[in-house]
Amino acid sequence: MQAIILAAGMGKRLKDLTEDNTKCMVRVNGVTMIERMLSQLDELDLSRIVIVIGYRGEKLVDFISTLKINTPIEYVNNDIYYKTNNIYSLYLAREYLLE
Repeated sequence: MQAIILAAGMGKRLKDLTEDNTKCMVRVNGVTMIERMLSQLDELDLSRIVIVIGYRGEKLVDFISTLKINTPIEYVNNDIYYKTNNIYSLYLAREYLLE
């Protein structure tokens, strides 16, 4: 079993909170949302976690690389995140869904 996280969006509605970070890097009670999500998924003995990135994607990848997650993580890049939505990001990960 695997998990897919759609994390390409800009999080415009969060305004100042996402000016320099992705939406999933916003801290809630001192922990980023992506850190919390990956930690929970890591406990499920998944074969991999696929993350679709876009806005500030390199920063997100760098941050995730500092976390102690044992499950393999693969990235799919949505180069046109600024003009697409979650459906397109999911479409980009379609090959992983078919496996």
